[in-house]
Amino acid sequence: MSPEPSSDPETIQSLDPILGGPGWNKRLRTDIPKGEAVELMFRSELRKIGNFKHVVSCKIDMPTKDRPHFFLAYGTKSSMGLATFRDTERKALVQHDRNRGKAKLRKREQTTGMADMFSNDDSGSDKSFDEMVDSAIYNAKYEIPYFIEKNGRVVLFDKLWPHIIEKYPLRVTDIKDICLLLAKDNKIENTWGRRPRKPQDGTVIRLVSKGPSLDKP
Repeated sequence: MSPEPSSDPETIQSLDPILGGPGWNKRLRTDIPKGEAVELMFRSELRKIGNFKHVVSCKIDMPTKDRPHFFLAYGTKSSMGLATFRDTERKALVQHDRNRGKAKLRKREQTTGMADMFSNDDSGSDKSFDEMVDSAIYNAKYEIPYFIEKNGRVVLFDKLWPHIIEKYPLRVTDIKDICLLLAKDNKIENTWGRRPRKPQDGTVIRLVSKGPSLDKP
């Protein structure tokens, strides 16, 4: 769906069926950008209507502008479906950022009439995707101990990762790597030992006995 719906009354009314009925625009959260608030409301309605266990979305940026073009929403009743979506999303967005980088380069050359001698024609990459993943990893490092604390200071890994990757654009393998970092930083216990080297479904994830600081950034 579009990230920023029109304020036109007819357009607003046309979105009633997918955003919870008349007056949806009055029920939007006001502490976040309007486009993000609309997207969250749509996901909430989709979850209820489809009786989905997980509902996530994928932001697709405009080819030559650093702003959202639209969001793709995905609902599933399976945690494995969620994991598969995040794996597919990562591959698709990596390619999308490469395409965006090349499109920006072509536009710049058309505007200036000059080729960029210092550009990398093979990659055409864009930093926005890497920045998004880095930000998600940073936030997940705080979210994981907080989630474990709320669940009695111990959870199974297969309960932990669905919560985190639904909230952040990360893959299961990313959550495993973050757990390794948290164990190294003495935030959680290394309950998986050397083999397997990373936590697996069924692995107990436990906060260290003294407990980490749970203050979020």
